[in-house]
Amino acid sequence: MFFHAQTVDAVADAIKDFEADPAPISPEATMAWARKFSAKRFRRQFTGYLAEISPAYLQDDLRRRERAQT
Repeated sequence: MFFHAQTVDAVADAIKDFEADPAPISPEATMAWARKFSAKRFRRQFTGYLAEISPAYLQDDLRRRERAQT
């Protein structure tokens, strides 16, 4: 929800506009959006990024995981 100024009237207007919107918020769409910010996804994408910029990181990460499993 956005409002044009940090005033009581602007926030009240934004709330009225939000409540008047006939398009309901879909719980399914909200959950799908939230999953984009999960720790699991972050870890996977960040590890992928590190592997791209530093292939040695990927090898070190694999060794750490192997040691943790034993």
